[in-house]
Amino acid sequence: MTSAVAGEIKSAHQTQVKAEIAGTVVALHAQRGDRVEKGQLIVSLDPADLDARISQAHGQIAAAKAALAEAQAQESSAEPLARRVQQLLAQGAATQDAADKATAGRLSALAAEASARAQISEAEAALQMAGIARKRADIRAPFPGAIQQLYPEVGADMVPGAPVFDILDTTATRVETTIDEADASRVELGQPAEMTLDAYPGVRFKGKVSLIAPAVAPDPRLGTTRSLPIWVAVDPDPRLRIGMSSTVEIIVAHKESVLNVPSQAVIGRGVERDVYRVEGGVARKVRVQVGLSNWDRTEITAGLAEGDAVVTSLDSIGLTDGAHVSTASDGGI
Repeated sequence: MTSAVAGEIKSAHQTQVKAEIAGTVVALHAQRGDRVEKGQLIVSLDPADLDARISQAHGQIAAAKAALAEAQAQESSAEPLARRVQQLLAQGAATQDAADKATAGRLSALAAEASARAQISEAEAALQMAGIARKRADIRAPFPGAIQQLYPEVGADMVPGAPVFDILDTTATRVETTIDEADASRVELGQPAEMTLDAYPGVRFKGKVSLIAPAVAPDPRLGTTRSLPIWVAVDPDPRLRIGMSSTVEIIVAHKESVLNVPSQAVIGRGVERDVYRVEGGVARKVRVQVGLSNWDRTEITAGLAEGDAVVTSLDSIGLTDGAHVSTASDGGI
């Protein structure tokens, strides 16, 4: 078993929603702490100007369609006229000037028709943009969750990019933490994990490794020590609150019925590990070999025997090899 450093509970889904258009806040439909559903209306901006733009665009479309109908009517009469004049010109019964005028009339009608179609497209685009802006005046929840912070007040003038509210999903939580680079090769996605919180002594929450960072980086909390960021997805539990600190243990191996001592009784790092064994009321420092360990217990593979008593209070004043100690009733292993 390998132990991770302290982590923090975070929401797997959280975001800050910002205003996409300028406008004045006319209504707040939720408060800080409220649980909301996806698409639920949270804040309304004044839609008067946007509604006016939509009405204007509808009017422009209607006017352009009327102009198109008129141009089509002109073209439908200009086309046969130009054809007859050309026939008369070929027979010598019409002048070139009359033929040119007839052709120009038809071309003018065609140009008016093309212009009207362009005006319709432009007005439809303006209507679409006005409709999009109108939807953005109603600021909604992007996913189900809880409102963590609501920024504006009624009457406030918003600008694009201004924060409106923070929302987080309290049902999907994870712990973000780091492990020592020495343990990087032992951690894999999907491995089970256990988490403890100061708020619930003795309670162990279950989870599993959901993300392993692609690179090891210096740990800003520990100076030059390098660590590997990981995420642990935690099973839903109403007792878990976003922002709580926790301690996470990643279970990389499991053994039962092995010789073990409290982890705080073991001195040293790497291969040089020692404990103080109690022999006739005297503490004797002995070299041991260790196996699996976590915050609570450490496996002893050599150096101690079942029934040996060890010193667990290593911060006791005067504790050295050969010091006299008293044993508690449960001091054996």
